[in-house]
Amino acid sequence: MANNEVETAMMRFEYFHKWNKETIAECCSLAKIKKYNENVIILGEGIGFPNYVYFVLNGRCKIIEELYVCILNPLSCFGFGEAMDRRMVVTTEPTECLLIPHYWLTQQTLNNLWNKIGIFLRRHIPSTEYVFKEFVNQRKWLKHREELVEQILFTKKRTSNNQISNVPYFLRIGKNIDSY
Repeated sequence: MANNEVETAMMRFEYFHKWNKETIAECCSLAKIKKYNENVIILGEGIGFPNYVYFVLNGRCKIIEELYVCILNPLSCFGFGEAMDRRMVVTTEPTECLLIPHYWLTQQTLNNLWNKIGIFLRRHIPSTEYVFKEFVNQRKWLKHREELVEQILFTKKRTSNNQISNVPYFLRIGKNIDSY
């Protein structure tokens, strides 16, 4: 992979704009760009490169557990040590990622940036407990809504005293009237 392709990909992210040429050149020699098809596991279940940080260049991914957790859009990143137990990152469309070794990236610290990004991701990617609680709350709400609709519909007073027996028979059989 050409170093200039990796450098071009790096420059899409603000994080790398203040790096000097030597650091960029070293990163280009260590980094790689990977392309993934739709519905492919990028990371998780023993698949992928857990010692790399992923920067999404194009496409979209989602972090899933048993349930959907969050979406990763272009210019997102992951692999900074966020909670990934029982989780995996799956592409939702063809996706391209820049991969940089975690150990090397954390050595290139500028104002502790990489640690701050890791903290941000750990705070904003919901935990297993939170996802489960939200799932349960949604199910409770749906059940409550169904019960409320049924209650309103069945306890509603009739606006008319009309009954099916009051409707002329030829109107009730509709289109079948020609067959008699």
